[in-house]
Amino acid sequence: MKGRANGTSFTKTWAYVTISLIMLLEICLPGCNNTGIKTSNIPSQTNNGSSFPNSTGSDGEPTDFFIPSTENVTPTIIDMSNRITEMLKAIPDTPDARFYGVTFTDFYTWNNATGIDTNSYRMKDGSPVKGGENSYIKDAVLSRVGSQYNFWIGYRPPFISGMGELIPSSTLQSPIRKTNTGYGPLDIEKSIIARASLEDFGYYYEAVNGIFDLDVISETTSAYEDPVYRPQVSIYKGVDFYFWDKDMILDRKHKPPVFDNLGRGRTLAVQQYDIFGSIKAEYTYQMVDASQGKINSLAVNPEFYKMADMLERMGAMSIVMSDCVLKPDIFRTQIVPSEKQARDLLDLLENAGLDAPVMGPYSAFASGIGLDKRGLFVGLVLIFDSQDTARANVSTLENRITMSVNSEHKLWNGEIFPNSLETCVEGRALCVRMRGNITTYWNRFLWGEPLLVRVN
Repeated sequence: MKGRANGTSFTKTWAYVTISLIMLLEICLPGCNNTGIKTSNIPSQTNNGSSFPNSTGSDGEPTDFFIPSTENVTPTIIDMSNRITEMLKAIPDTPDARFYGVTFTDFYTWNNATGIDTNSYRMKDGSPVKGGENSYIKDAVLSRVGSQYNFWIGYRPPFISGMGELIPSSTLQSPIRKTNTGYGPLDIEKSIIARASLEDFGYYYEAVNGIFDLDVISETTSAYEDPVYRPQVSIYKGVDFYFWDKDMILDRKHKPPVFDNLGRGRTLAVQQYDIFGSIKAEYTYQMVDASQGKINSLAVNPEFYKMADMLERMGAMSIVMSDCVLKPDIFRTQIVPSEKQARDLLDLLENAGLDAPVMGPYSAFASGIGLDKRGLFVGLVLIFDSQDTARANVSTLENRITMSVNSEHKLWNGEIFPNSLETCVEGRALCVRMRGNITTYWNRFLWGEPLLVRVN
């Protein structure tokens, strides 16, 4: 990857999915209104050829769009080719990574699109101004509209980006800063995060992409006198490795250089354009192996590659993807309705077919958000067993959008701009692009909204 130059129980499984949903809801509540939205039936543009409809669409004049915490923004449209698929090379192709979902964010592209210049937080020599990294995080990640943070961030960035914590506001206490670690948030252009293992709850594959000064990272981290904070260093397959203790010690909470909110360190694999990390060294080794083609990565998984490729072609700049499909024989028996949120989720999914038939048997799905000349859009990709099945489900999805409701019991066709629905079938992939209020909860389509519930 390069920098800018271009027999575990399902009860445990769904407990994690429910927790993931809670964390998603923490960031992206559907509280933003756009006065341009009207309730309407939605004529769609369907393309069964080999390319997705271009970003200018076919419905005439551009639609007004809404971006939180920015004014008079002119989107800078950047070619997303390979920007997602390249990052997938860092994530090993494991059942847990696929099931629990992958989250990608392109900070460089969002910054360009929304007018954020990272140089304005730096001194002339490139180092951050005092407080500059936290000011950048406030602007790019933590700026708020009502109750929600910038909704395009999705789930959350990796901890090793210096911008990711379970509680978003504690991100400002992250120790991943230039003076502590030799790199910091201003150096991050893209990030990706995926669950590493069900058994190691809370352990992730984490990767960030940018341009990193290896000498500065080495000099900065080796300057710690206390061996608890000074890393052990080695080389694995040509990559510099830095090891910190992974034990949970709360007295080390947010201590430099790399201890998280529970006092756990990381093992980092540091390269010029990429940094990989995880709490457990084994997972960081796996990421290097995957990136070098020694083991399979999600970039060579046909379904995940296809979803990423289609979302790139739509222009999505943040995505979530998973093969944990909304399948009744899972959620009817395995969501434990002990908490109100879990009960509400179960009821929501259980009743998804009352207004319109549910989707056919797709095997993986992804949701993304992007910004083009017409404004914000949501992109969806569903992978079916054949092209014929994918084509047959275009009308099913259109019916669900016209006749069914979302988690707030609002008709989908009132949440989507009139004439903004575009569909495309390529191979086994059914792709959708749409615009409207749905952009404020784009990442809930996977686990928190009933639109994509499928048959068994």
